[in-house]
Amino acid sequence: MSSEIKENGNSHKILYTTLDEAKKLGKTSRDIFHDFNSGRLMPQADVIGEGVYYDMFQHYLMLADSSRMLHYKRGIFEKNKIKGKVVLDAGSGFGILALWCAQAGAKKVYAVEITDNYKHIIEAAKANGLSDIVEVIHDDALLVDLPEKVDVIVSEPIGMSIIAEGMFTFLCSVRDKYLKPDGEILPCGGNLYISAISDPDFAGRIESFFQNFKAMYGVKMNHLIPRARDSLSSRAFQKSIRKHFLRSEPAMFKTLDFKTMSFEEANCVYGDYDLEIVSDGLVHGFSIFFDILFPNGTLLDTSPLSQPTHWKSTVCYFKEPKNLQQGQKITGTVKLRVVENIEFFIDVTLEYRIDDEPLETNEYCLGFDRGQLINLINFDIDPN
Repeated sequence: MSSEIKENGNSHKILYTTLDEAKKLGKTSRDIFHDFNSGRLMPQADVIGEGVYYDMFQHYLMLADSSRMLHYKRGIFEKNKIKGKVVLDAGSGFGILALWCAQAGAKKVYAVEITDNYKHIIEAAKANGLSDIVEVIHDDALLVDLPEKVDVIVSEPIGMSIIAEGMFTFLCSVRDKYLKPDGEILPCGGNLYISAISDPDFAGRIESFFQNFKAMYGVKMNHLIPRARDSLSSRAFQKSIRKHFLRSEPAMFKTLDFKTMSFEEANCVYGDYDLEIVSDGLVHGFSIFFDILFPNGTLLDTSPLSQPTHWKSTVCYFKEPKNLQQGQKITGTVKLRVVENIEFFIDVTLEYRIDDEPLETNEYCLGFDRGQLINLINFDIDPN
């Protein structure tokens, strides 16, 4: 439906807000990507997905993530889990997983990709001599009719805190439609963890900025510090957290099995946690991270104790830091919910109690803003 928004006093007509409307106008994935990143589009979820998944930079971040790439490769190649199997790569992107499956001895690989990136999969299959095994299908994986059920579904639906991309509803639907009863999903599951952290540099940077504002610009702005604290404690951040940030051992609060995952779990996960502070000092908030498991035992770990990845950690700050001592306990519940109809946005609800103090609840949001991840901080593509 056509509508208008105003930007700098000028009106801009929005010609489409859904993927169906875009396609009726003859819009390609490239068109959608540029319209989306222009900031003049307020699209629904499917258009956001079309624009983001076409973006070469998003794929570059994933392909340049050596931990992600090497663990996915091991998960496909080791212990002959793919050899002689019929495989579906649902949402194939640039086709790297489909190509690996073919190289690992798959009998047949269906690489299904809805965006115009499917052309690159065709080129890659030809360039690597795999066109006889990899069949590229330009379609929605939920709508295409495959000629057979598959032994293996390989996919990369993983987002921040596992579910943030909003892709697990898609994976559940593909699983229920195409996977044989004794089939496998690669990866097959994952665990979510939470830890207390100290991060004085980041948490104090904003306050220091306003405290020093007069020295820099001649005007006092200290009154904005409480507002800054409110903003800091309502937004979750995607950030690399290192080992020295941790003030507790990680606690697992949720295990997910992708083969049995319900549609409810695909959009909302929650669990209890129990943390013990391991050193005296300020605690500024929590870090949420995960690991991903493959059927052959390969484990991709995104924790601060492992190699950095493009997923980083989901970091939630307190409004005020807590001065805690070794041995003190933080207990509570964490809930992650995909925002309805908006991919790449999640709400985080954290309940926490320090020892016997009253229970407190903080709510946070994390997502994309005008096509860019709002807190893309310090991803080490090559940490070595």
